[in-house]
Amino acid sequence: ALVTLTSRATGLSQKTAATGSGLFRFPSVRIGEYNLQVEAPGFQVAKVEGLRVETATATQRNVQMQLG
Repeated sequence: ALVTLTSRATGLSQKTAATGSGLFRFPSVRIGEYNLQVEAPGFQVAKVEGLRVETATATQRNVQMQLG
């Protein structure tokens, strides 16, 4: 799956690919609020808005994908 992380403050985006088990990582993300979008063939686009990233912590988010 293609995972896109977009800063709500700047509009800048980063993209990465999820592993076969669905794991993904954005190693260098500044503190702030982000929108997360996940796209995969055969599935609807999944979106998470207002994801908060804090300092010195890992942010984890499980995203449910719907067929379609």
